[in-house]
Amino acid sequence: MIFQIIGMLIVFCAVMLLMSLIVSSCVQLIQKLANWRQKNLILGLQSLSQYVETQVHEWEDEKAHSLSNLHQSLQGAFLQQLTPVIGGSHRWLSYRRSEITVAELTSQIEAVLLHNGVNNKQGIAELCQKAGHYFSRIEVEMRFRFRRLTHISALFFTVMLVVVFQLDAIEIIEKGMNLTAPQQQVLSQAIQETCSIASSEDQQLLCLANALMQSNMISFTVLPDGIEYYVPISHGQLDVFTLISRLFGLLCSVVLISLGSPFWFERLKSIFVLKEGLKIK
Repeated sequence: MIFQIIGMLIVFCAVMLLMSLIVSSCVQLIQKLANWRQKNLILGLQSLSQYVETQVHEWEDEKAHSLSNLHQSLQGAFLQQLTPVIGGSHRWLSYRRSEITVAELTSQIEAVLLHNGVNNKQGIAELCQKAGHYFSRIEVEMRFRFRRLTHISALFFTVMLVVVFQLDAIEIIEKGMNLTAPQQQVLSQAIQETCSIASSEDQQLLCLANALMQSNMISFTVLPDGIEYYVPISHGQLDVFTLISRLFGLLCSVVLISLGSPFWFERLKSIFVLKEGLKIK
């Protein structure tokens, strides 16, 4: 009995791991297509350029200088730093970086200020130091913003995945318990080999999907149980109890998948260690 429960847990964790890998792949694809990292960095640089302009205008001995376009000049310099050209002057060979160092920023600030006629070298040095500290602070805010976007998009894909493929956590547990001992053994062996041999996330995803689909644990069919799954009818009336139990199972799946692939990968490894320990005893 204990090995049947362990086999069920292995199968359940494998399903959650597979769904988490799919969600993370979708999120990474959206991040690349939408250039989230680059856009997030540009927002931070815009804030930095405004900060530098404000600091410069506070210098009493620099009020005579024409610095009305300093904000635009700094933004242009930062964007140029983010978009280097490879192999010549062809713009189609350029790309947009997603990271920039404080040293690169301070050198650009110094160059722009000197170009705009600000000759207070001591003031420029102090301002560059302040700008470096300011950028370090807003980097923390940019990371939190990026994480919020990532978590929101991950939740969106998780809900969509659960609803479309009708992934009820309770039904998955029941399917795992109903597998025969030989079926659980074969599936557990395939999952263990996947976790130990696969060297990349894509390989893990493909191997897990293949193993779970062959065992009929999951089906990548849109609405596999039909739309009636969300409108259960019993004796001509809506079966509220069945609907609530299914919605609860779907909600559990959303919460569990949202824990992420690293969490489920570690749970799988722990269960395999426990299984091997029980075999020895």
